Amino acid sequence: MSSKDTIIFMHIPKTAGSTMLFILNNKYRFQKTITIGNVNRLEPLTNLSNKEKESIKVLKGHFHFGVHKHLKSSYKYITFFREPITRSISGFNYLYQNKSHYFHNEMIKNNYSLKDMLTGGYIKNFDNCQVRFLAGVRNLDYGQVNEDTYNVAIKNLDEKIHAYGICEQFDESLIHIKRILDWSNPYYVKANISKKNNYIEKFDNETNKLLNHYNQYDIKLYDYAVTKFNTLIKDYNTDFQQEVNDFQKKNTNQYTVRKQVRNVWLKLKN
Repeated sequence: MSSKDTIIFMHIPKTAGSTMLFILNNKYRFQKTITIGNVNRLEPLTNLSNKEKESIKVLKGHFHFGVHKHLKSSYKYITFFREPITRSISGFNYLYQNKSHYFHNEMIKNNYSLKDMLTGGYIKNFDNCQVRFLAGVRNLDYGQVNEDTYNVAIKNLDEKIHAYGICEQFDESLIHIKRILDWSNPYYVKANISKKNNYIEKFDNETNKLLNHYNQYDIKLYDYAVTKFNTLIKDYNTDFQQEVNDFQKKNTNQYTVRKQVRNVWLKLKN
């Protein structure tokens, strides 16, 4: 990739994004980085002058595909996908635990269950979130993701995403992205992991049906992405898995030091 390219990390909620944000900050610590914390607030980017936009090396955060239209340089998208049912459950647990989330108090006050969140349409991320982000349909009403939306997401994945990973194959994904972006080893410590699920992951038939209904296109996207990803890494030389194994050993050996570095970074960020 060109040294002038802006790396765009599209952080789909609950897809190992916090860990990736740490890695990106480590890789590009001395270069200009812009972080978008709210999907509806792009001002940290749009308020910049054209000259400032040209100097951005990394644009990262919660935003949908299409944010590149605000840049004044060439770009490369990267992102991660996660098994959709697990992602939805994790999203619910995050809302339950995170007192700073705008919907947390209302959810606790009304004792909303996962079923309530799926049927109520309060937060669009419970409706095929990964397809929404990849298709760039931020304003699409709840429950309105359809086959056309899915096809746009697939087209963007095939034509516009420079590199992506799969949460369930995280280390393999990092080595793949490392090779694409010409990184040194992207050592990390897992971040933003729930200490304990606050919601029992045993649901009645109706909730299970709702989970599958409101993730039906995400499930198709995930299956497509996993198949494509496994084909990509299969095409690498036979040393790929050995590189993954070596990376895992080295990452484990450096865990304590990396955790200390991450904690310092979190304090500085906050």
